[in-house]
Amino acid sequence: MLNKNIMIKILVLICILSSLVIGNSTYAQPMHSIMLSVPDHPEEALTWCGPATGQMIMEGYPSGACYILQEDIWAGIQTYKAETMWDTDPVGLRKAMKNLCPPAGTWSVHAKTDPQAVMYDVAYWMTKNNYPAAGLLNTVSHNDYTLHEEHWVAIRGIITDVDPRTNPTVTLQFIWFNDPAVPLGDPSIERFISGSMWYSEFQPVTKTGSSYHGKYVAIIEPPDIKGKALARPEILVGKIITPDNAMRYAAKWIQEYRLYEMEPYKILKQAKALTPLLVNKDHGGYYIIPYSTDEKNRRASAAVIVNAYTGGFQEVGAFKPVIYMQKGNAVNIALKYLNVTKPKKVDAELIFPVGEQTVSRYFPIWKVTVDNKIIGVKRQGTIYTKIPQERR
Repeated sequence: MLNKNIMIKILVLICILSSLVIGNSTYAQPMHSIMLSVPDHPEEALTWCGPATGQMIMEGYPSGACYILQEDIWAGIQTYKAETMWDTDPVGLRKAMKNLCPPAGTWSVHAKTDPQAVMYDVAYWMTKNNYPAAGLLNTVSHNDYTLHEEHWVAIRGIITDVDPRTNPTVTLQFIWFNDPAVPLGDPSIERFISGSMWYSEFQPVTKTGSSYHGKYVAIIEPPDIKGKALARPEILVGKIITPDNAMRYAAKWIQEYRLYEMEPYKILKQAKALTPLLVNKDHGGYYIIPYSTDEKNRRASAAVIVNAYTGGFQEVGAFKPVIYMQKGNAVNIALKYLNVTKPKKVDAELIFPVGEQTVSRYFPIWKVTVDNKIIGVKRQGTIYTKIPQERR
């Protein structure tokens, strides 16, 4: 009987060997993929996305996998780290994994000013040795503890147009990764996103004084050759498509890529789409299309995200069941907080701001404007009197 890893590979290859549509261009050609079995774990403290990532990667070794407690990984990182300004610096995470659960080879920090070169290294190494990789998505505050500024994720899958072992330039089509940086206590989100969307989120280190400042970072095995993994730039402005069209695009991508055949997203086979939610309408806009098998209570367990201007696929994610707050509810919460009964003007829009309170593109906040006052309302009803920096 085939093991889970091989079955995932076969299912994904079946769906992508057929004609693919990226943006508005259609082409048919075989793809290269490596999709690994990596358990997902939430971070167990607000500064532990690094230990959570290390824990997932060590459990995802193709042989000799280890289950290490996050508290032990955290202690190892603090012992080995080279730069004290980090909670988890690259050297600390590398050495913790190397010593707590030695791989067949060795872990190496790849830090470069060119993100395409780093992702080529990831594609090459994962293809060659079947080990997951740790990616430093960005160094921006992403939870209630604003002093924590690094966001580590466990990269478990990568799809390119050709085999990176025999081609120095590849096109990055998709990245599959476990993202532990969600509200504390929530399970990590298994995100399957387009190459273009990955490059829009994969950012260089911005820690002043760090030797990694201005560089993109991943912890991987050094490849034998150098190259680049290209991707088309994401469209960030334009005319917003309608919610109905966004829903049609989401359905199209579910069928086109057979997302329901991948283990985390099997719910999409029978789930129904809920009302699309437009986020960041002025710049970097996208639609969240929630999917639910609990239509009565409108509890969503997965969502497809598409570009708000082109309908292009950006990503799919599965998460614990949630109820998305609607605009009217957000307005009522803001009015009650401000003790306003008859406002002259009220407006509300969903935004995904940079850092601080919002930790996931799947759970943006409502920006409610009541006359001259602006209030942020999170999905759980939390009020923010100061809106985090918006994306522009």
